[in-house]
Amino acid sequence: MSLSQRTIKAGSWQFVAVFVRAFLQLLVLAILARYVLPKEFGYIAMANMVMVFVDMLADAGIGPAIIQKKELADVHINAGFILSVTLGILFVTILWISAPLIASCFNADNLASIIRWIGLSALIAKLGIVSRSRIEREMRFDILMWVDTGSYLFGYALVGIVLAILGYGVWAIVAGKLAQCSLQAACLLMIRPNFAKPVFSGKAYKELLTFGGGLTLARVFDNIASQGDYFIIGRFLGSSALGFYDRASSIMAMPGQYLNLVLDKTLFPAMSQIQNQAKKLEKAYFMSTSIVSTLLIPLTVLMFLIAPEIIGTLLGPNWSASILPFRILLLTVICRIFINISDTLMRATGAVYASAVRKVIIAFVIICCSWIGQFWGLNAVAIAVDVAIVIGYALTIQLSIKIIGCKLSDYLKIYKHGLMIGCILCLIIYPIVMLLRLYTSSQLLVLSTAMACSGLLMLFIVLLFPKLLGESVIEFVRNVIQILPVKNQNICKVVVQKCYSDA
Repeated sequence: MSLSQRTIKAGSWQFVAVFVRAFLQLLVLAILARYVLPKEFGYIAMANMVMVFVDMLADAGIGPAIIQKKELADVHINAGFILSVTLGILFVTILWISAPLIASCFNADNLASIIRWIGLSALIAKLGIVSRSRIEREMRFDILMWVDTGSYLFGYALVGIVLAILGYGVWAIVAGKLAQCSLQAACLLMIRPNFAKPVFSGKAYKELLTFGGGLTLARVFDNIASQGDYFIIGRFLGSSALGFYDRASSIMAMPGQYLNLVLDKTLFPAMSQIQNQAKKLEKAYFMSTSIVSTLLIPLTVLMFLIAPEIIGTLLGPNWSASILPFRILLLTVICRIFINISDTLMRATGAVYASAVRKVIIAFVIICCSWIGQFWGLNAVAIAVDVAIVIGYALTIQLSIKIIGCKLSDYLKIYKHGLMIGCILCLIIYPIVMLLRLYTSSQLLVLSTAMACSGLLMLFIVLLFPKLLGESVIEFVRNVIQILPVKNQNICKVVVQKCYSDA
């Protein structure tokens, strides 16, 4: 099987995993939002803000370094495991000691115990990080699908929901997180065991840390950028405001986050293998960005139109303050995911230090914009973050274009198909949504009808106007069909020949 076919197959498994995970996460979110208060979600958002940095520093880029390495030996695997566990112990110990100081920064004294206990998840996760990286390097995402889905379902979802119903509030989420990490690490270690054999080769540690150091530096500022608005809101507007913002931001990011997860997990190992082949690298980058644009722009338009129904159905009537921030943040969804795709390209080609410089600038701009916005409230912060994201997008895309050696005009063409479909969807779905709101107060009915009409519209475009999808999407569909089982392949070939004969 060729690299492109293996990449597509891996992406297919990732897509299935992400679809299942998204469904489960939305279901769990809808349940927890009715038993856990916005203020308590704000505490979790504060703790997660800290955990992002602990996870990142404890990882030190070791996992991606193992995936990116062309020649991987047992000495690298053993060195990576020792480094991961050692750094996990070090940073979790620092976290336990500094938890009261961190809590005081947010003016939330009871936050310290939450940070300490949820911090244990970082150490538990480090036990399986090398095993996960080895599986990703082999592009066996079918294995990871079962591990991730099972640990989320029987760990976070089961434990979290049961404890939330019993009235444990914020501690239900903490316990769910610990259960999920424990199950995940145990499964990964059973599938790809790692033995902490002493490694006395300084070269092995140096090779892992050289790449990982640049990546970690980029990630530090990337996470400062992604968490800067959370810190400003939590510090100056309070935990309740942060709870509303966190839920709005989380739901907004779900489609792009899951789509990026599929792309990053499959593109990173694939791009790493062709990092010195400029034409193939350019084709992979353009195909991925074109597919994302075509899928994500129409979906973002739909989410913007039915934002009140999404928030009301998922979170309930107590979360109406999240609707406007949700809509504002949706405006830069496409910029956010293209920043992430470009980050994958930079890591695969080893341009981690050039990426780090841009992350420093983006982090500074987001914090400054958020601080200015907080004087006018939560919605102003959301607007300020959008401005900062656009600036960060421009900086990141400039480096991506430089790496692959293409023209800006060629890059901008990837938006064409997504924008056309998005405009068509808006013109048709908007009147339907407005009419439904006049005649019914059922948010679930409006939501389901709008989604059904959008699905039918997309099917109509696929069958009758396939050219609107673009060559990259069509080529992707054809490649997927080539690796399908024989029984399904013959049927699909007939459909594709009929649908795409004019494309």
